[in-house]
Amino acid sequence: MSISPTLSDLPYDFPQKPQDQLNTLADILGIPRHKVKNGGDAEIDAMIGVILYRHLDPAQRQTAMRDIRAIGSKSLMGDLIDKALQTTFVNKNWGLWSLTNSELVEYKETRETISKYASAIGIGATALDSKSLINDIFKNKKMNRKHVAVLVIWAAVYVNSSQLSNANVEWQRRHSMNPSTYHNR
Repeated sequence: MSISPTLSDLPYDFPQKPQDQLNTLADILGIPRHKVKNGGDAEIDAMIGVILYRHLDPAQRQTAMRDIRAIGSKSLMGDLIDKALQTTFVNKNWGLWSLTNSELVEYKETRETISKYASAIGIGATALDSKSLINDIFKNKKMNRKHVAVLVIWAAVYVNSSQLSNANVEWQRRHSMNPSTYHNR
């Protein structure tokens, strides 16, 4: 990777027109398209830097941050700085787009394993069906430890399922856009 990453360093294919490239990058990063309307090369370079930020060496990070700060829209700049720093210093999984293909595969496999074990031990809806749970809570007019435990388990299963769904969406986006990226980055 050169000192300034380019679109070819990303695991996606991009359209030829700059505005279409901006829209695609905005979609990948979860940024509203209106924030990149009428953008240009500066915004493209900044968004590339955000996607790759956690993988860059210190000199490349300085260049990427300079690119981010050089864009005209303060709102977009704030979004990009936030995304770059959160995935680098807080939790890389907050931006699945920041994961390498191998990291994404590992993330998916972990979520699939959790889902498989949850299903195998019947955590889904069998622990206590929702109607029974609600009736029990209203009947006793309070929640006991059993109710809290069931709700925590359901929440964990739901969150895991949501994370797995998001990982599958990212995996599909990468491979529907560029099938050659199965083993890149």
